[in-house]
Amino acid sequence: MNNSKMNLFIPIEIKHREFLSKLLLSSFAIKFGFRVYVGSKISIYRLLKKKSKKGGIFFYKAGLKLDPLIELKKKCDHFVILDQEMGTVKKEYAEVARSRIEPGTEKYIDKYYVIGKYGYEVSCKIFPEMKNSIRCTGWPRVDLWRKENDYLFKEKTDSILRKHGKFMLFSSDFGYNSQKIINERLDVIKNFYWKSKRDKLTAETDRSVKTFREFNYFKELLKNYDKMDNCPLIIIRPHPQEDMDAWFDFSKELKNIKVIYEGEITPWINASSGVIHRGCTSAIQAHMRGLPAGYFVTENAKVHETPYNISQHLFTLDQLIQFCKTSINNEDPKLIKYHDEFKEMIYVEKDKLASRLIAEDLAKLKTSKELSYQANYKDKARDVLIDIKSSAKKFINFFYKFEKKIGIAPPSQKMPGGITQKETVDFFKRLSNNDNFIVNKVFKDCVMIESKE
Repeated sequence: MNNSKMNLFIPIEIKHREFLSKLLLSSFAIKFGFRVYVGSKISIYRLLKKKSKKGGIFFYKAGLKLDPLIELKKKCDHFVILDQEMGTVKKEYAEVARSRIEPGTEKYIDKYYVIGKYGYEVSCKIFPEMKNSIRCTGWPRVDLWRKENDYLFKEKTDSILRKHGKFMLFSSDFGYNSQKIINERLDVIKNFYWKSKRDKLTAETDRSVKTFREFNYFKELLKNYDKMDNCPLIIIRPHPQEDMDAWFDFSKELKNIKVIYEGEITPWINASSGVIHRGCTSAIQAHMRGLPAGYFVTENAKVHETPYNISQHLFTLDQLIQFCKTSINNEDPKLIKYHDEFKEMIYVEKDKLASRLIAEDLAKLKTSKELSYQANYKDKARDVLIDIKSSAKKFINFFYKFEKKIGIAPPSQKMPGGITQKETVDFFKRLSNNDNFIVNKVFKDCVMIESKE
């Protein structure tokens, strides 16, 4: 089977955050006649280089510099964006959104999908050239948080509960949680290819100092929590961009606090009795489930933003202990009623997922049909060489203990296990409960998905 179809190319940067939501989007896209390629950024660009004709849609998370974007448009009919870094932070929304699209590239962006009403209104103001291309659809990632999709994570959720029992989840997003990561990440900013990014070095340096101070303060608070009797277990989930070693080393000192970075966060939230956070989207996810969300408020808190407004505010150790104990003992599921702030920031259509809205909109674009890519012996030989180099690097690092660069999270942290055919098939089987799909491995960290019809 190798008939012509519209191609949709979806690169993944952080697997735990992006992979399953992009598979959900793909499940709708193939119903609208697309063939979807999902893979790491390296593998998707590798695939695009092999294209001899222009066609397809490139679905990305941010803007590109002008020259690479012009080159990309020679390979693809359309360049569309759904920026997963643009969440619910009002104060900096316009500034951050503007910084992620290089001026002069707006005319090359064919669609720009945003999470909610507020993001739509701000985006229309700061990107007037793109006004006709901006769509308020919500996010496929948010689709996974909806109650009707709990079944997708039930097996993993039940496994977590059997292993850990009742627990509270702390979703970390300090980012700057070691001096090493501060030094290396600031060095990345200092040498970044966008001047607008380099200009933020002073402000980012100041933020790193404040955030690291907050991290150390929170560690001391957790140490004191751990000394108390009869306090619920807290599982800390590090952010994929943090220094994992800083968290794991810290947890060695504690008996009732664990650090676990494993799989997608959704089943961990589903299994928890409540979520502690410092202003991240985990609060949104907990709110959608009717779970208690506690914002531990410090000097660097994002006060009056959506996660703050929908959460209980915790200022002291006693308040943290009480929040955890009350949440653990709360057996009554809440009637889910979205906060007004939530409804302004996140678009959720009652009877239609964001994934479907986006797939429908993409199908309206005039997109050339192409044959599927057929891997050849050179592709297979290259995959073997990549595996050999990867194994050699792990061997050398193990025996010589080279320091890893963590200014930008390493591939093992951002793409654990890679993109595989098995994981993709397993998710589609849970999702559709039928066999009306095909998943083939193209080459390393790249799969092709299409409908049998």
